[in-house]
This record gives sequence, structure tokens and C-alpha cells, in this order.
Amino acid sequence: MKSISTKAGNDNEFSLVDDSFIGKEIKDINDRAAKIEDRLKQVEDRYWRQFTAMEKAIQQINSQSTWLIQQFGMGGQ
Repeated sequence: MKSISTKAGNDNEFSLVDDSFIGKEIKDINDRAAKIEDRLKQVEDRYWRQFTAMEKAIQQINSQSTWLIQQFGMGGQ
């Protein structure tokens, strides 16, 4: 029983800290998942910044293209 309690924890003890082997493994997995979520959030934020910069560049190119077409249109008349 002691070996099982050490690995799986003891439900008779009320504790906010689970020092059992399985409890520590669960905490480790939760910590790793939180780090992965943080990293994914950083990557998502970077992609949104890049996408926004690309959208602005496309708007500028379209504006310049329109101006250029107008210039050629007026010069040909």
C-alpha cells in the first residue's frame, strides 16, 4: 500500500500539493503544456504582425499602382 500511495497519491489526505509520482508527472505535463501554449501565442502574434505589415505594403503598392496608371492615362491624352 505504501508503494502505491507513493506512486499514485493518497485520497485520504487533503492536500493542495500532490507529492506522489503521478502527481508530479501531471504537474510536469501541465507545466510543459503551458509553455507550449505560451510559445504558440508568441508565434501567432508574430504572424499577425507580419500579416498586418504585408497588408499595409499591399495597400501602398495598390495606391502607387493606381497613381501610376493615372499618370500614364493623362500623359497619353
